[in-house]
Amino acid sequence: GVHGTLQVIENILHKRTRNNNCDKHLLKKIFSIGIVFLSVCICWIFFRAETVQESVYVFRHMFDGIGKIEDYICLGYQNLQMSKWDMLVIPISLFILSIYDFVSLKEDPILLTGKMPLAFRWCAYYFLLFAIILMGNFGSAQFVYFQF
Repeated sequence: GVHGTLQVIENILHKRTRNNNCDKHLLKKIFSIGIVFLSVCICWIFFRAETVQESVYVFRHMFDGIGKIEDYICLGYQNLQMSKWDMLVIPISLFILSIYDFVSLKEDPILLTGKMPLAFRWCAYYFLLFAIILMGNFGSAQFVYFQF
């Protein structure tokens, strides 16, 4: 619903800026991506909350204690109840995903991979395979959409 609408708006704005030859304005692109990301995150609060009152509570209290930024970050980390390994895996995974996403803006990454020299391509395949094996979570956790 709302998420799809935001993606359509982003695509329309991206086409408009591409036609106006504004792709050179990196700051504008980063700002527009940030706005879409922020909008989607706000929508996720409503998506995840069981009631509207719960969503309002989250909005009212999400910045409680931010005056001491170090304590705020440490408390947030503790509330996530994640291991240090998980906190390392997340940025690495996001970095790999960001590279893929960035490349996909200009060219199809799958076709680009096929054009790579054979040795480099297989190194990339093995890197991804080992990254999945090392960083994958193969437990029997319930899929997030089955929780609703």
